[in-house]
Amino acid sequence: MRLFRPLAWLAALLFTLIPALLPAAQADEPAEIGIVLMHGKWGEPNRHIDQLADSLRRAGFQVLTPEMPWSGFRSYDRPYDMAMSEIERALDQLKVNGAKRFIVAGHSLGANAALAYGAHHAGLMAVIAVAPGHTPELPDSRNRFATTLEQAKSMVASGHGAETVSFSDMNQGRMKGMSLPADIFVSYFDPDGLANMPMNAALQRAPVLVVEGSDDRLSQRGEDYIFNHLPNDPRNRYLLVNAGHLETPTVAKGDIVEWVNGLR
Repeated sequence: MRLFRPLAWLAALLFTLIPALLPAAQADEPAEIGIVLMHGKWGEPNRHIDQLADSLRRAGFQVLTPEMPWSGFRSYDRPYDMAMSEIERALDQLKVNGAKRFIVAGHSLGANAALAYGAHHAGLMAVIAVAPGHTPELPDSRNRFATTLEQAKSMVASGHGAETVSFSDMNQGRMKGMSLPADIFVSYFDPDGLANMPMNAALQRAPVLVVEGSDDRLSQRGEDYIFNHLPNDPRNRYLLVNAGHLETPTVAKGDIVEWVNGLR
């Protein structure tokens, strides 16, 4: 039996040394990657993005799905810039949980917010925009909200931003009557403000995945609308899947996991 002890010792030594000799990129564990995944307009964390979140967790990533100010329950209870602060708090929680690299992702208005955050914050691993939505800069939205926006901006300028304006919000062809403080309305619906996706796309500092559904109306604008505004980065990807607006996160979940794994 003594003849085999040197071999056992050598095997144990190699088992100890080999992990230390691997490149750092291979040592990056998925559990060290944290993802903030945001729901869409009038939505909630457990609808439409739940299967995507589960797929990312099964792949080993930490995922938080906070309820954002545009949920059906909260109804724009905070201005858009404060929504960016809520993303920051979620990232801080991921950091406390051990994450070292961070991705901001979202569906619909959540995708809009992911692009807005990525445009103004450095240090992200990636940004993921799934079926991007909320388009105040497009002609239809400009025309629909022009009168209310002019009124709201005038109220803000005169120091009455906390007073409300009434309007009909739209989401995938559905209309909903709402009343908001003028300053909050401006923060979400100003075409030159924080919600302008082409403008935010041009300011990205990390690789971006843009996923659109072939049956989503916004996908008719193709890569020119958001993707072609991104800074040159070979890791950027535009993905078109066979899905509608609400189904895109579920249909594309495997491709999204694969793209994130490719960044490690």
